[in-house]
Amino acid sequence: MIVVPTSLAAGVVTSLYRGRRLDWIITTLGSSLATVPEFVSGTILIVVFALGLKWLPVEAEAQGSFGSRLVSLLLPALSLDGVIFGYILRVARAGMVDALESDYVRTATLKGLPRWQVVRRHVLRNALSPAVTVIATEVSFLIGGLVVIETLFNYPGLGRLIYQAAQYKDFPMLEAGVLVIGVVFVLGTLIADVLYVVLNPRVRFEASD
Repeated sequence: MIVVPTSLAAGVVTSLYRGRRLDWIITTLGSSLATVPEFVSGTILIVVFALGLKWLPVEAEAQGSFGSRLVSLLLPALSLDGVIFGYILRVARAGMVDALESDYVRTATLKGLPRWQVVRRHVLRNALSPAVTVIATEVSFLIGGLVVIETLFNYPGLGRLIYQAAQYKDFPMLEAGVLVIGVVFVLGTLIADVLYVVLNPRVRFEASD
């Protein structure tokens, strides 16, 4: 997903420029996007970019050339990514601010290390560890939002399949769809736990003790 590196990068930038105009603009945008449900943002995007400006198609295509499918998926992707962007941005920014104010960062700065080197070697790994767990939990939200978005944009995916199964009382299909969502959520959480241990050496040391 493009939203994950984008939101992490935005969190890093806002923490480095906290209190300035760039920080205010990005955090305000992220907080605003996080409060808008995906079906509301999806409807607004359809009205503005599909019906008004006619830049993008109303429906998301599952067939056709790769380019046409990619263009048709822009509006659904933006609708889903808005909430996730704002949430990950806040967590990444908070972790970066805490790390920048820590004692080991002050020590590295006093040693004369360049700021970019301090951030890359000492701040990022410790600051972004909490964001990994948040990203894993957002996977379940993303899949849950697919039900609304795929129905709104008439895309034949898993979310729309679950919606149609519930609508026509196809319980076996509904159970299978929910099972797939559960498996994806469990795998995402497992991967997040592994990455958290890799990024945070203190967890390994505490476990060994």
